[in-house]
Order: sequence, then C-alpha cells, then structure tokens
Amino acid sequence: MYHKGCVRIPDEPGVPRSLRVKDYWTDYITVMWDRPESDGGSPITSYIIEKRDVSRPTWLKAGNVDADCTEFKATSLFEGVEYSFRVYAVNKVGPSKQAAELDQPCKAKMPFGKFIYSLPRNALCINLYSPKN
Repeated sequence: MYHKGCVRIPDEPGVPRSLRVKDYWTDYITVMWDRPESDGGSPITSYIIEKRDVSRPTWLKAGNVDADCTEFKATSLFEGVEYSFRVYAVNKVGPSKQAAELDQPCKAKMPFGKFIYSLPRNALCINLYSPKN
C-alpha cells in the first residue's frame, strides 16, 4: 500500500528582532530582543549572544540563554569601551543564518543623571556624575 503525503523538514529559525539596549553601567550592558517571526518549523531552544569591542574585528561569545529568556546582561566589561552585540536564535537544526545586531554600539559607562549614594556616619552625600563626553 502506498500513501501520499508531505513531510515538513525543519529549517533554521528566523533572525531575532528588535535588538536593543535595556540598561548599562560602567561594567555591564543588558540587551533585549523580540522572538523571531519564524521558528523554522522546530521550537527555539536557546539564543547565542556575541559581543565585540568596536575597535577590534573579532566577535566573542558573551553567553547564551534559554528560549524563554529574551534578554542578556553582559558583565565584566571595561568602562569607556564601546561594544556591539548580536544575537542568534537556535533550534534543533542549528543557529539562525543571520543575527540581529545593534543599530549602533553602546558604551559601558555611568548613565547621565543616575546618582551614587554614600552614607558616611551621620550624613547623606549625593554625588552626581556626568558623562565624560
């Protein structure tokens, strides 16, 4: 007996969407993104996050997160250095063929307008730091 039918072969997932910076400080940058429009016919299992010091040509793996997480905090960064980030979606076939990439680099620095509080004995001192640029 012969049966006719179609079998869908899974493919790599689509590119994550809307990669953007959520937060930053002198030693970390948090990025977030939206899920790809297509999972390639197989559920997304994780995301791979890569970073690059913009003065260097090489991308380095910053980490990975499970499929239910769409943000990543890159730590141990150097203050004043500009970083670019990109994110790949991964399913059982492999990573997406392309990555979502930040539109522009982000500098690891103290955001303008944030305060640092120090509490010596009986006083409250508020120090406001402004950007170097």
